[in-house]
Amino acid sequence: MEDNRETNQKQKSGTLYLISSPIGNNKDFTFRASDVLQKVDLVLGEEMKITAQHLYQLRLDKPIDALNEHNEAEKVPEIIALLKEGKNIALMPDDGTPVVADPGFQLVRACINEGITISPIPGASSILSALICSGFTTNQFLYAGFLSRTDDERRKQITFLAHEPRTVIVMDTPYRMKLLLKSLADVIPDRNAYIGMNLTLSSETHQRGTFAELYEKFKDHKMKVEYVIVFEGAKHELKTFPIASESGDRKVFNIRHSSSEREGRQFRPRTSGRSEGDRRRDNREGGDQKVFGTRHAYSDRDSSRSRNPRPITRFKGGEGEDSKMQFKKADESSRRSSSERRGSRDSRDFQDRRGSRDSRDSQDRRGSRDSRDSQDRRSSQGRPSKFVKSSKSSSKQNRSSGKKFTKR
Repeated sequence: MEDNRETNQKQKSGTLYLISSPIGNNKDFTFRASDVLQKVDLVLGEEMKITAQHLYQLRLDKPIDALNEHNEAEKVPEIIALLKEGKNIALMPDDGTPVVADPGFQLVRACINEGITISPIPGASSILSALICSGFTTNQFLYAGFLSRTDDERRKQITFLAHEPRTVIVMDTPYRMKLLLKSLADVIPDRNAYIGMNLTLSSETHQRGTFAELYEKFKDHKMKVEYVIVFEGAKHELKTFPIASESGDRKVFNIRHSSSEREGRQFRPRTSGRSEGDRRRDNREGGDQKVFGTRHAYSDRDSSRSRNPRPITRFKGGEGEDSKMQFKKADESSRRSSSERRGSRDSRDFQDRRGSRDSRDSQDRRGSRDSRDSQDRRSSQGRPSKFVKSSKSSSKQNRSSGKKFTKR
């Protein structure tokens, strides 16, 4: 019964729509956003004047209420009550995607706790628009948002972001653009950057260069434009190499990574669950074992190998199926080489066994023949004289006929 009541309550409650608004060009509104705004009962915006302009652009007349950083905590209970009554409400910021660097976070969390449906209506985004125009890598990026207003704290934040390997995106208000550029130029002057100004408008501009060059370009101008700053991530050279260290009677290798990762990470080659024959074969074949796609040289018997380990072979490539296929091919080649070595070893063992068996058979045959000859000689010595004479006569006959006769 309780589940039925909860289902009925969810069905009676309304839906909160998160609608993206244009970031400059009024034509950035999507058809879906227009349809949803026609059906909702209330539209929430940061400034009622700008919200009214958006609705006028779409030829819509809807009730409007303000939801901003100053009154969000007070307004959330009222809005939740309206949603529970079955009202459909749209949250639309002044420009861009709602909740991102805009009010609405507390309202979204309250709707989640109350089990109220939330539906996003995607559209224009100044963050993604600047990112795809920057020319920097888009596989991974960090949105750092608005930096601190105080100079010291802002410089600390920039110093921290200077070590970030991903592409970084920051924003600020128009009147603080030169202050932000000055801090960036002081901390990371040689970092490549991009500034997208008035994106999607007819007056949009794209500025590229280092922070030192960009600051010199705009330090004497009065900037009153909306902008997004994107700068390139730190270029760390990945250095991974083994360092042998003693840990009891076994070898442990420390893998050192770039400065952005933890150093001193230890990997111990797995030996549990392996038979004694496998361990002997590993020691005989050089003691190579694969750990996380990286080949480490170790040997419990040969100390020279631990002092001079073989270099690591790393596979290059991105994530996904290509990287998996590379590791799969490496495993197959390793298994083939192991089977070839095992096959050649088995062939040598078979040849050795066959050679020893042939040698024994030859010795047995030679021994039996010698034994029979010895018995014949002993028996001939004990025979009567007539048999000896007959043998002599036969010997003479053989010599007379020109045939060689060798007496044993």
